[in-house]
Amino acid sequence: MLSPALVGPALVLLCVAVYLPGLFVMPVVDRDEARFIQASRQMLESGTVEGWVIPRVQDDPRLNKPPAIYWAQAASAAIFTGADTERDAAWMYRLPSALFATLSVLMVWRIGVLLFPGRHANGIGALAATMLAIAPVIAWEARQGRSDQLLLTCTLGAMWALAAIWMRVASGRKVPLQLSIALWLAIGAGVLTKGPITPMLVVLCALMLCIVRGRWRWIGATSPLIGVAIVALMVLPWVLLVMREVGASNYASIVYDEVLGRSGAPKEGHWGPPGYHLILMPVLFWPGSMLTGLAFVRAWRRAFIDRRPELDPDLSTPGRLRRFFRHIIGPWSGREAELFLIAWTLPAWIVFELVATKLPHYTMPLYPALALISSRAVFAAASGAMGDLRKGTVRFGLNAWLVIGAVIGVFAPLILLIIAGGITDPATAIAGITLVALCAAALLLTAKALANDRFMRAQRRSIAAGALAMIALAGVVIPGSSLVWISDRAASAMLEIDAGRDRPLAAAGFREDSLVFNTQGRLERLSEQALPAWLDTNPDGLVLLTKQLFKEHEPRLTELDRLK
Repeated sequence: MLSPALVGPALVLLCVAVYLPGLFVMPVVDRDEARFIQASRQMLESGTVEGWVIPRVQDDPRLNKPPAIYWAQAASAAIFTGADTERDAAWMYRLPSALFATLSVLMVWRIGVLLFPGRHANGIGALAATMLAIAPVIAWEARQGRSDQLLLTCTLGAMWALAAIWMRVASGRKVPLQLSIALWLAIGAGVLTKGPITPMLVVLCALMLCIVRGRWRWIGATSPLIGVAIVALMVLPWVLLVMREVGASNYASIVYDEVLGRSGAPKEGHWGPPGYHLILMPVLFWPGSMLTGLAFVRAWRRAFIDRRPELDPDLSTPGRLRRFFRHIIGPWSGREAELFLIAWTLPAWIVFELVATKLPHYTMPLYPALALISSRAVFAAASGAMGDLRKGTVRFGLNAWLVIGAVIGVFAPLILLIIAGGITDPATAIAGITLVALCAAALLLTAKALANDRFMRAQRRSIAAGALAMIALAGVVIPGSSLVWISDRAASAMLEIDAGRDRPLAAAGFREDSLVFNTQGRLERLSEQALPAWLDTNPDGLVLLTKQLFKEHEPRLTELDRLK
């Protein structure tokens, strides 16, 4: 076990090893990343207050997301280019995500130390942080120029402060004002990153804590009046500037559509049934998901320990009903750390399952709590405190978990390496195959440890397998697979023909957002109906077409290149 002084540096090195491969060379990913980084580039190019207030992709305002991530990405690109976007690259806009992911990992470690003090405090926190660092959803988003890693950091800052306040109140200690200020600053930053998500998680967590323990006065320790003022001072200036530029009613309509509209109806085809996130969790959180199901049950039992007497049969009917409902909803006694993690996870998870619009990364802000619950359970299993884990259902779950690891770390990379035939660079192929072989060996050692009921050893070996899998898949194989990056090859072909950078560029039929970024914003995306007029206006232009559109307009066109 590492000494506490070495845990932080070790976690940073792990993040560097897992997140940097692929970050610099992966082509722009459609569609969200392409939109985010193009808007950030245009923000940097604008040089005006209006340009920094209203993100745009070409001429279209992008107000469905608040501006914090655009500010961070534009600042990153400005540092590396001297504000000259002609010299920028996609990795400059991704780097904030990798930095925020690393900061989130460190924060999980410290939250674990806070919630589980004692001999294993650093071990529990460090294991949870490691689980989070290499979880596929985190490792992938750390390479993406999107807002989700910043949202995770803001949410973790808020939950860390809330946890500190809750644990101090529970133990009868005074809550310093700076903790409350930290809570509200994190909430304000979360609102500026992705609207209502961070405050929703904080409110749901606090509400469940109040109901379960029957304690409501502790909310005063969060200094809510001061907090509302802090959030208002952070958010209102930007909101007022937006309303001045686009109108209050227009912006209110955008907010309504983005918040309530997504809840009631799926947006952009991103629908999933209730249970969608639960089904994906063992994959997106692998290898931390080894004992997550059992860990949650264990945490629940420790959070809800009811020592009260049975209901009095002599009470009147209204009195018995009141006692019954109090028996159901609280107050309950139990361990505060486990209750806090359940309150962080359960109510918000239910909300995400009920919302109509679903994407795999939506539950990312809940994964730190799952990591802490799972880490605590691994330590319990290693000491024999989890009972007999050789039962049939448990073994079936552990075997399924191993299969998931094999799919992520072995079969998925091999499909891209061999079956799809998308890797053309020999060095990339050799690196990918080597990493896959090492991952397979780590998985075999993990299986051996599980067979011997060595759960801590199995978890550590699976972490090695998970890190290798993420480096192989997201760092080497996916970035190096030419079959995946059609848009990148198309933009490169167009710019090679347009060596002087002076010809009009357009695309119809195939109009992915990354084409705009890869052509420095020059490419015009056309509908099929607008294509004839554009050809008339731009006889020397370059246009990217699908085969069908090319056949329809072939008499007017000269074919210069064809993608295979």
